[in-house]
Amino acid sequence: MLFKNNKKKNSEEEIKALPNNELTLTEETAVTEFELSEKEQNPISNDKFSELATLLGKNSDTVKDECYVYQIRNFLSRVGKVIVRYDVSGKEFSKIEENAAILNLGEIVLAPAYLSSLKREIKTSEYPKNRIRAIIDFPFGESSFKNKIVAVKECVRSGVKGFYVTMPVLLLEDAKGKEFKKQVKKLGKLAKSVDIAISAQELTEEKIKSVVKAVEKSKVDGVTLVFGDASENEITEKIAYIKKYKRTKTLKILGNVLSEKGLTALFNLGVDGVLTPYADEIGKDLFKDFNIKTVNLR
Repeated sequence: MLFKNNKKKNSEEEIKALPNNELTLTEETAVTEFELSEKEQNPISNDKFSELATLLGKNSDTVKDECYVYQIRNFLSRVGKVIVRYDVSGKEFSKIEENAAILNLGEIVLAPAYLSSLKREIKTSEYPKNRIRAIIDFPFGESSFKNKIVAVKECVRSGVKGFYVTMPVLLLEDAKGKEFKKQVKKLGKLAKSVDIAISAQELTEEKIKSVVKAVEKSKVDGVTLVFGDASENEITEKIAYIKKYKRTKTLKILGNVLSEKGLTALFNLGVDGVLTPYADEIGKDLFKDFNIKTVNLR
């Protein structure tokens, strides 16, 4: 119940300006009435969820779940699951693919060595085939360019259509800059979807800029900076200047990003995608944090 008082009520501006402990009875009344007015103008979200649920013929908890799932899946569409440094059985990979489909992970990135043993799982999976990509010559790109070409062609025969081809940092030295650009152009013509990957931990800002420029003038899709075992903070510090670059190609990060906060920090810096071994675990944590009940992960 609101208390009655004959004194003049304070304006909204006066109420906001008052110290916390100096409200009179009349002022408390005015605050309460103002809060009620605000609620009438802006109905609380639960009411809107109820309205939407009624419209859809569902209960409000289900509609909330579905809204959360939609936004989480949209967030994770820019994240890829990387499998390069541990053995994975066919059964484990099937589970990874199923969860990747549910979470809407943007891609699964595999070392070519896995392709032959997982051929059946890849073929029968409901996860989109065009989102399964191979990473060639990871992590330092030290094999010859000829070997890289052979590896890409072998992966194509295995049904893979997308690639990350790791290039050696040495090709960025001034004397070899032309050769780097030449190889990038050749790779752009080799397959439908190719990204240039390069170890970035020792690169200067100027060298990263030169990689981006070389890619801009080719048919490859973009650049992926590989950070190995660097921490999330080390990665964000390294690429904090990326935002100022004008580019038309994608720029991705491959590294040990462990959390949704790490992903958000990188996206806010202008990164187009993040590839991490922990992509599915981050997705599971998000579903748990938002108490999702309408979707079950394996």
